[in-house]
Amino acid sequence: MGIPRFILSDFMLQYSLRGIALGTPLHEYCHLVTLRLLGGSGEILSTALNQMQPMTYTYWQLVGAAYAGGVISGLIWLLLSLRDGDEENRLISQVLAINHVAYGLFEGTAYLLGRYELIGAGSLIGGTLMVGVIAAYILTRLQQVVPT
Repeated sequence: MGIPRFILSDFMLQYSLRGIALGTPLHEYCHLVTLRLLGGSGEILSTALNQMQPMTYTYWQLVGAAYAGGVISGLIWLLLSLRDGDEENRLISQVLAINHVAYGLFEGTAYLLGRYELIGAGSLIGGTLMVGVIAAYILTRLQQVVPT
């Protein structure tokens, strides 16, 4: 029987590549595009996290852009998951969608209320949801492979 492929490093490699190499820039560009569509201006700083730096904006433009980063990138990940025929790739995209939407809701609310500690809570809750979904998937797959 052997160890299922999803437990091997290719799953985590794919997750890391999508989550970090693609997910972070996608999230930040969703902030930037929304800010510009709402009439503000900004740019993407070339840092380790490629964060969006708003330059000129109103309060509501900033709040809208704050919500949009996670929510829109989450919806993009969800749409990508619907097109993927591979179960594990679909799971990776769906987990990223859950994380981005959860984080985006907290990030937007942090800017709306001026309570920036909510950004950390969004990271924690989004990450916890991701780990929970992946763990449930792995346990389900193990039950299918390992006889009880």
